[in-house]
Amino acid sequence: MDRRGRLSNLANGRFVNDTGASFDIQTDADFSGGFFDNKGSLVKSIGATGSAEKTTISGTFTNTGTVDVQKGELNASGAISQQGTIRIAENAVFSAQDLINQGLVTGEGALKMTSNNAFVNDGRVAPGDGVGELTVDGDFAQTNSGVFEVTLAGTGAGEFDVMTVLGDFTLDGVIEVSLDNGFIPDLNDTFTILTATGNWLDNTKFDSIVSVTNPGIQFSAIYGADFVKLGVSQVPVPAAVWLFGSALIGLVGVSRRKMVI
Repeated sequence: MDRRGRLSNLANGRFVNDTGASFDIQTDADFSGGFFDNKGSLVKSIGATGSAEKTTISGTFTNTGTVDVQKGELNASGAISQQGTIRIAENAVFSAQDLINQGLVTGEGALKMTSNNAFVNDGRVAPGDGVGELTVDGDFAQTNSGVFEVTLAGTGAGEFDVMTVLGDFTLDGVIEVSLDNGFIPDLNDTFTILTATGNWLDNTKFDSIVSVTNPGIQFSAIYGADFVKLGVSQVPVPAAVWLFGSALIGLVGVSRRKMVI
């Protein structure tokens, strides 16, 4: 370690932040060389928003724990294996040359691809912290094993999850929809859950949409050249209305029987 807090590893050296341990980066200094294995909690708690300064892990980075970027930018410039959780706070950045996610990526900050490679979701991606917006600075591709988690808490701006893609997007896999704050959507309500500055490639589509909180509410996907919307295609009839209708039908039946008599 030098005076700025930079850590240098041997080419074959391995630094392990073990299960249950916490490694808090309180600087914009770098970790260079070798291998960095995060099995516990890796936190970047200090860093200036919009600053050119950042913390770079230049060795091979493996995450099976939790990466929590609270401030500034954490950059994985070498090879990366992501099977844990990456959480990116608002105004914070996690960057990499490429990222194949087999765990969970979530938050309200930015996931930045530093090369022409896409962010590939082979696990779960969940924009927002509850409800919010996650920005992908690069292309986005979801595989047939991927899950796109969406939370809806209302129809207004900022009341449902959005992913903003600063590039092209390719789709497959599943959308999982959850409702929050007691919100129940109406038939034909729509929610723009993905926007892009690039193009929708190859007319690819999500394979299925699963309503987690209320399975009786069904959603359909509406695709455009630079967006994906969720539309409410079916809302179950409230029990009170169903009971009233059943009672009314019963009264009509009794009346008809009396008329026959």
